[in-house]
Amino acid sequence: GDPWRIKQILINLVSNAVKFTESGQVTIELSARPLPDNPELVILEGAVSDTGIGLSQDQQDALFQSFSQADDSITRRYGGTGLGLAICKQLCDLMHGKIWVESAAGQGATFRFSLPLKPMQETPLEAKELTSEPTIPDWSEYRLLLVEDNDVNRQVALG
Repeated sequence: GDPWRIKQILINLVSNAVKFTESGQVTIELSARPLPDNPELVILEGAVSDTGIGLSQDQQDALFQSFSQADDSITRRYGGTGLGLAICKQLCDLMHGKIWVESAAGQGATFRFSLPLKPMQETPLEAKELTSEPTIPDWSEYRLLLVEDNDVNRQVALG
């Protein structure tokens, strides 16, 4: 896998999610798990979910084609060339992965991708700079009142 291309996939998916979500939220989930058949590979799974306009099944069918958007009104209202998702699909295909969408009109969308990757043998440069564990203060004797109406924010805050 190419780290720059994986970043490009994420940037395209997040950009679309933000563009088509007037209110609500956009969430990003990434995980890696060993491939059971081949211990030399891991599967990187990503999901970008939004609470935006969503897509009907007819709109989903043409979504990953070049210069294609769900319909002409979307191009007029939100702009864009319709290339972002086609590029994501091509990059996933080149890395022997797949990309798909789960959505319903008016109910947001989740774009998922799955890529088989070889684990890095070297530690990335950014990680090499962190030579010690961060110090976490002991807050156990303090009480905390968390008031948050957003489920995702509450989950993140509570760890």
